[in-house]
This record gives sequence, structure tokens and C-alpha cells, in this order.
Amino acid sequence: VHRDFLFDLEVPAGEQRTFYLRAASAGPVDLNLAIYGPHALVASVSGEQLAYGAYYGGFIVLVLYNFFIFLIVRDRAFVFYLLYAASYGLYFAIHNGLAFQFLWPDSPAWGNQSLLVMLSLSLVFGMQFTRAFLDTAAFAPRLDAFARITQWLAVLGLLASFIAPYALIILPVAILTVIVTTLIIVLGSIGLIKGYRPARFFMIAWGMLLTGVMIYMLKVFGVLPHNTFTQNAFQAGSLLEMVLLSLALASRVRELQRQSRTDTLTRIPNRRAFDEVAAIEFERSRRGGVMALLVIDIDHFKRFNDEYGHARGDEVLKQVAEKLVNGVRQGDHVCRFGGEEFALVLPASNGEEAERVAGSLRKLVQETSSADAPITISVGVASTRDGSFVSVDDLFRAADSALYRAKHEGRNRVVRYAP
Repeated sequence: VHRDFLFDLEVPAGEQRTFYLRAASAGPVDLNLAIYGPHALVASVSGEQLAYGAYYGGFIVLVLYNFFIFLIVRDRAFVFYLLYAASYGLYFAIHNGLAFQFLWPDSPAWGNQSLLVMLSLSLVFGMQFTRAFLDTAAFAPRLDAFARITQWLAVLGLLASFIAPYALIILPVAILTVIVTTLIIVLGSIGLIKGYRPARFFMIAWGMLLTGVMIYMLKVFGVLPHNTFTQNAFQAGSLLEMVLLSLALASRVRELQRQSRTDTLTRIPNRRAFDEVAAIEFERSRRGGVMALLVIDIDHFKRFNDEYGHARGDEVLKQVAEKLVNGVRQGDHVCRFGGEEFALVLPASNGEEAERVAGSLRKLVQETSSADAPITISVGVASTRDGSFVSVDDLFRAADSALYRAKHEGRNRVVRYAP
């Protein structure tokens, strides 16, 4: 049993024979005829088996790898990637004739219908993966609504394949495929323009697939010659697409982790990031190093919000964050602790050095605030050499107590912790 139609042709030595082959199909026909001797056929089949083993083995590895990653991160985009990869892989197994050879050799009618079923499922899950991966509902709600419509049309095409003739369904599904692919490229381009980092891998992935499709179509229409490369360009492009989409998912996980540690307003690290980096630096200081913490509070910020409004207050928070980031050394960590409070981790800094940094930050904020709405900060400073601290929480409480002393003594000043 072979996935292709094989005909045994016998031509006596020194003679000529004419053979006629008639092919009929309800859809487009792309016939690739070849003549082999017995030994050449065996060699060709062996090469094909090796190539298809590598191709589908790669698909299976990608599906299993991303399935295990999903079990860890629980990101629903992985689910849609897995469904898209599985349906697309089965589509190509049908396209190659392998599904007919191994799964349903006695059901040629289902062989035709299953091609439409898997193509429709690929459209549904491919679009759903795109929407989840790019979060299109947030930045392109109208296009996202149109994407949902295309998904329902793909579902309609799937259901119609069970009741309507193949010749009637194949053209609308092919047109829908072009529409869906174009929409995916548009959504990916918008995500790229908006600075969404994982969209780079996403666009390269679809670029690889479309390049393979273009080469294959040029072969079908006779522009390019029929050879191993042009015949399999579509599939090679699809495997590259799956690999790059897997990389895009990894980039998405990193981006989500970064966002979970970034304050949405000021775009600097948040409380979670502070807790992590402070714990790491404190452990380093216990092994013979030193570190310092600064706890900063914007003076009379509630009164400022009441007088100028919360929108102006948000602008002040962003400006103060920018001044703090620009006013520290490379390697220091500026975090928004919450509300109008900021916390700074200064690795390899003792109390005197941290106090000088705090003083320069206080002056920088005061001197660069607007004249009509002056802003000042109070700073509490504590270093691991200022006391016997058993945990980073003890060190933070020391810096926080110094901050409250600064506020009690009149604000707009720096106070260093003293046991």
C-alpha cells in the first residue's frame, strides 16, 4: 500500500507504448507524474519516508513541548496553538495522502471531506490563537469582531462539508482562507506597530508560511519548475511557521512576566519586582557585601490630588519616577512601592553613599518640579551596616521608620536610620 497511485507499466525492449491516464476531481487537480524503475522507486520511497518522518516528528515534538509549557504557565494561547498545530498537521497528512494510506484507506469520500474539515478547523484555531496571542480585543476591537465572524464562517464551512458537495464548498473555503490569512497579517502588523515584542516572531512565522505557499502556487501555475523544493515548499514553510510561533509563545511568556513586574502607570518595576530584587541583594550582602534601601514618599500628595486632580497627580508620579531612574547609578533599582511611595535598592552601597544619592534625588525632584505646583519628596535611608538585620523586611522597616522621621521633622528632607 502506498500513498500515491502506482501503475505497473511493461514496455518490451526496443518497442514503444502509448498509455492514457484520465483524472477527474470536483476540485483543482495538480498531477505530478514520474516514471521509476523498481530499484529507483524503492530508493525514492525510502527518501520520502525519511523526509516525512522528520517533518511530522518535528510537528509532534513542537506539540508535546508546548503542551508541557502550557501545564506550567497555564496561558490559554498555548491551547489554541496546540489545536492549530494539530489540525494543521492533520491537514497536511491528508494533503500528502498519508492519512488516506494509514487511517482510512477504504474511505476515499471521507478523504476528500476531511481535507475541508481540517482546513476549516485550522482557520478557526489559527484565528483564535492570533486573537489570544495578540490580545486583539484590547487594541483592535473592530477587527477582532470581524475575526470572530470569519471564525463562524469557517465553522459554517465545516458543517456544510457534511451535507454539500465538495465542488460547492472548496471555493468558498479557499476564499475564506485568503481572507483569514490577510486579517492575521494585518493584526500582527498592528501589534508590531504598537510595540508588542512577541509580534516580531509572529510576523516572521507567517512570513515563512506565506513564502512557502507562494513558491508552491508558482509551481502549480507553471511559473516555477516542479522539483523537490517547490513541491514541498508549502510544508517546509508550515513547519518553520510552527517553530517560530513556538518562539513567539516563549517571547509572550517573557513579556507577560515582564508586565507582571512593571507598574502600568510609571512603567518602572513594581512592588513584586522590588520584593524579588531586594531579597536577592540582601542575601548577597550577608555573604560579605553591603546594600542600602531608600524609601521615598511624595510630600502632601493627597492634598496635591485634591487641589489639582488625579490626572495631574498621575503625571507627577510619572515625572518623579523618571527623575529617580535618571538620578541613580546603573545597576541601582527604582521601583514603585505603591501609591505615592517608591523604593530603591542600591547594591554595594553603604549608608553614607546611599545618603548622598538620596540627597541628590531630593534636590533633583524639587528643582525640576513646575513652579505652579511644586513637588518635594521625603527619603528614608537604611544600609545593612546600620544595624543587625536578619531579613530584608527588617531592613525595609528601618528605612521606613527613617522616612517617617523625615516626614515628622518637616518633610522635604533625607533621614538616615539610626538604631
